[in-house]
Amino acid sequence: MAKKPPEISVTDETINPSGETSSGSLPIRKKRPLGIGQWLSIMNSAEYQLINPGTSIISDKELAQHNTAENMWMALPQEGKLCVFDVTKFAQYHPGGFDVLLQNSGTDASEAYRLAHSYVNVNMIGKLRKGFLRRSQFGRSALPNQLLPSMTHARPQTKEGKKPNWRWAVQNDEVVVLTIRFPQFQTVAHTMSWIDGLRSLVVWHAPSSQSSTSCARGLLIIRTLLEGAYHRIVFRILPSLLPLPSSLRLSTVESESTPDVAGNVVVTKHVQLSLEMTFTKQSDHNAPILTPKHVPSIGSVLTDGIVATHCEPDLDDDKSFITCRVVESNRLDKSRYRFLRLSWSSETAWMPVPLGHHVILRVRHENGHWLSRPYTPICHNPFFTGHSSHCATDLCLLVKVYPDGQLSPRIDRLQCGDLVQISLPAGQLPANFLTHMEQSPYSVIPQPFVYSAVFMLAAGSGITPMLRIIDAMLLYDILRHPLQKSQLSTVHLIWFERTEDDFVLVQELNELCARFPSRFTLLRVLSERNSESLDGMSTKGVISEAICRQGLLNLNLSDQDPSVLDTRALWLVCGPSGFHEAVVKIAQQWAVPEHCIIQFKG
Repeated sequence: MAKKPPEISVTDETINPSGETSSGSLPIRKKRPLGIGQWLSIMNSAEYQLINPGTSIISDKELAQHNTAENMWMALPQEGKLCVFDVTKFAQYHPGGFDVLLQNSGTDASEAYRLAHSYVNVNMIGKLRKGFLRRSQFGRSALPNQLLPSMTHARPQTKEGKKPNWRWAVQNDEVVVLTIRFPQFQTVAHTMSWIDGLRSLVVWHAPSSQSSTSCARGLLIIRTLLEGAYHRIVFRILPSLLPLPSSLRLSTVESESTPDVAGNVVVTKHVQLSLEMTFTKQSDHNAPILTPKHVPSIGSVLTDGIVATHCEPDLDDDKSFITCRVVESNRLDKSRYRFLRLSWSSETAWMPVPLGHHVILRVRHENGHWLSRPYTPICHNPFFTGHSSHCATDLCLLVKVYPDGQLSPRIDRLQCGDLVQISLPAGQLPANFLTHMEQSPYSVIPQPFVYSAVFMLAAGSGITPMLRIIDAMLLYDILRHPLQKSQLSTVHLIWFERTEDDFVLVQELNELCARFPSRFTLLRVLSERNSESLDGMSTKGVISEAICRQGLLNLNLSDQDPSVLDTRALWLVCGPSGFHEAVVKIAQQWAVPEHCIIQFKG
């Protein structure tokens, strides 16, 4: 007996972030498929039986023009011929979803069809045939060669090129291992460090305890930050399997090419993500039992695609949030800032936050609505007494409390044991933005790069994204590349506030200056005229070129003209929009390249 094929439904999320089609209609991807059952009813209708399949000769160019939600054609093999079908009407009944057909529309989808539906007869849509595909002469088509096992997307591809591929295997009597390999993710494969371990997360939404059936399936979300995009895959896991989020590991693996005529092989490094699942006992004795010897599938795939960073997470989707418990809550130094430490179970999520990324914190209002705001996690040890080991089951926030604010006063009242929700991490910075200079869009592998200096300019609560980076650079020194061990980057921080009372962690930052006198400098700038108690690390003023010269051109850059910096310094900016504009204007006067300026915007 033939083995039951794996359950798989591949979708692509690289669509209009608003969810609308090109004609402005409702977001089709959120509609549930009507199903094959209803399509069979249509096939048996008198109207459908009267349709005569077309016999026209259709070129590659003509096929490629039919690639919209309202007009979807694709080429598929039928009885030894390559036929073109108009699948527009069928798309809403397709069990795998509307999007997967839209993704392959306008192309020869033979390979995608073979991989996903090798056991399904294309005659089900036989009467939708428009004609037969006539190939362009090899090498003369304006489109990529359609004979290759790839499709021309109806929408532009992301920078990453090939989509990662996944597989699963039974490891032993207790564990199934799911692996995802990133074939084009070469940068990380050659320069893997602990900051790359922050790229991937997994969230497990177990079946509801109120489910009416014991066969209910849980939802498994796995997401990895690539270069300029996320890879996001979502499974409906069989009830006999239990994912172990804490087993998530990102590592490098090597593969060898097929030997050439001379017997030479090429060894290629890849990045691979792995996750373990264990077998569980079924409470329903009538349910099929999954055993190591009989694993036809781990479940079904709801989503598998490359998603632009600005599209993630979907804040309208409750599955993009996890529930956390407050395990520490206190005001720092009697300041206006509240320090929060939030924690969640490793059985629910393994969710490290990449450097420079933020989360959305939301708290329930008395009227039942959510109040939310983005916050950038700080280091786990805000007092800089030792390097904060990165953790995937808790995070720390520094929240500035505004008496008239809607959310921050509620956060200020949070106590240990209270529950809040945070989103999956969000951000558009690559994970290794501190160690890899951005290259031309045509460059395959950004080269490792060590900046001579990192300039930090923060206004108000804009200090929060800087704290974790300072911790990583000074106490862990992620900028020391193995090939350049003798080179250490310096950190120059200018922090703007109204009054002395608006600052926080001043003593701790001053102590860092004393511990790293040749690597870290701090200049606090107060705008209020009545500010007192100014010391050697503080001054009065506002953002200006003179202040930047005072706070940035010191240490290894003392008395240097800004024009000699070129790409040696990386600028990190966080504050109000007007502050960003002023800083960028000064940087432009200093001839700083645009790619050397990173702005954290809320």
